[in-house]
Amino acid sequence: CNSQNEAHNPRMRFTHIVASILLLTFLLTPLTGVFAAHTTKSSVATPTSNQTLVELREYIARVTESQNGTPLTPLELRQSIQEGTRWIKNAQFGKGQFHYEYNPYADTYSKDDNIVRQAGTLYALTEVLRRDDADPYNLTRAVEESLEYFERISKKGTYEGTSFMCVASHGASTRCELGATALVLTAILGFIEHAPGKKSEYGDLMEAYRSFILAMQKRNGGFRSLYLIGRTEQPDGESPFANGEALLALTRLALFNEKDTAVKTSVDHALTYLTKQPFDTAFYLWGMAALKDVARMDPKRIDLTYVTDFTLWRIERGTLVRNTNKNFCAYTEGLVSALSLLKNTIPLPTYTTIYNEAIHGVRKNRALQLTVDNPTRAFMGDRGFILETYVRPLRAAGGFLTGESDTDRVQRIDYTQHCVSASLQMLTDVHGEKLY
Repeated sequence: CNSQNEAHNPRMRFTHIVASILLLTFLLTPLTGVFAAHTTKSSVATPTSNQTLVELREYIARVTESQNGTPLTPLELRQSIQEGTRWIKNAQFGKGQFHYEYNPYADTYSKDDNIVRQAGTLYALTEVLRRDDADPYNLTRAVEESLEYFERISKKGTYEGTSFMCVASHGASTRCELGATALVLTAILGFIEHAPGKKSEYGDLMEAYRSFILAMQKRNGGFRSLYLIGRTEQPDGESPFANGEALLALTRLALFNEKDTAVKTSVDHALTYLTKQPFDTAFYLWGMAALKDVARMDPKRIDLTYVTDFTLWRIERGTLVRNTNKNFCAYTEGLVSALSLLKNTIPLPTYTTIYNEAIHGVRKNRALQLTVDNPTRAFMGDRGFILETYVRPLRAAGGFLTGESDTDRVQRIDYTQHCVSASLQMLTDVHGEKLY
């Protein structure tokens, strides 16, 4: 599918107009008025006029390029996947955890954390692994250490006569997260798909997590998103995120063991319930990932009208995000999952609309991925342009920024894993290319 012609793409015309205004402003304004004085740990020296001009040109080129309507080439996608995967691997520390957030311009790590996003990061690594047997990025040990971490913080529980294990919010927590457990289980299945010999090593843990997800399914087909250890009465609330993650894990289980009738029944029950709910942006990402696997299990089980209508609805709701300088890889990843389902199955004009939105997202987010060879970067601040240089290029390279405003210049594991996953699916599932 060809992208929209520039003459008929308001987004591209707007970007070029803005770029021209920025350049004109720069040429007519003294340098000290355009670039605010900015001194941080990352500042190497006061930028010279020539350096400032170079960085401004690169800023304009980056903004303009991010609005380019053409898809990234397979080579560009492979580079992005490789660099992002390496950043995730390098973010691992201690005994299997990943640093949640890194500020490359101050060389500091945040103390914040989120167990579901930790699990999602592990999931992304195994999605890379399961697409190739060679493991050229040497991810096996990182995955094993992450799985060891999740097993350590998992807790035993019982609900309505079913015993299980579930992933706690942290080591000392008595609260288990359905979403985290589901994503770790999906990661185990992906790891075994890459290395079948690991089945005996992780079989018991996989079964314990399976029991938890099944125990959390409610009579309506949805899932309790939390389990409180030691309590007889459990909260009944659902989470659209966790519902999608649970459906994904159960569908992978059904593919892993076709004779597991309990899991297949659970998938059918969940699918019937969830696809009748009002469209929800929180469910879209993991729901589309799950439906891809449902199609592998039984193509007749997929309602293409539902997928198409949900996706077009999601694009309409994505307008506010698209027109900012923020990272929107999670949104893009969901669109790319939908593309995998809809390719060659719906009218070309509708598919082209979705395709153009997805390739725009992948390209725009790629502009937020830091590289080792150009550590100085221009940003638009409250008082003009700001030049920032990251302290450790090798540590920053490959990670995706959360955005390009004054408050968004950090790298986070969830943003990066969604960006990697979006590019990975675009390369392998949409374009049909090899990972390496």
